[in-house]
Amino acid sequence: MLNKIIEIADEKGLIALDTLVTESRQDVIDLYIESGFKENRKEVYLRKDFRARIF
Repeated sequence: MLNKIIEIADEKGLIALDTLVTESRQDVIDLYIESGFKENRKEVYLRKDFRARIF
């Protein structure tokens, strides 16, 4: 499936294809790296919750 996504992106002439993967999923990160992706930088997701959500 990942190869098909890359193929479609190439056919559409995209400049880049980005994805976000949690650090704990090294297996998924390795899969993307094997498919030609490179790790550009680390992202930090920050959130401050004030109350519980209803849904």
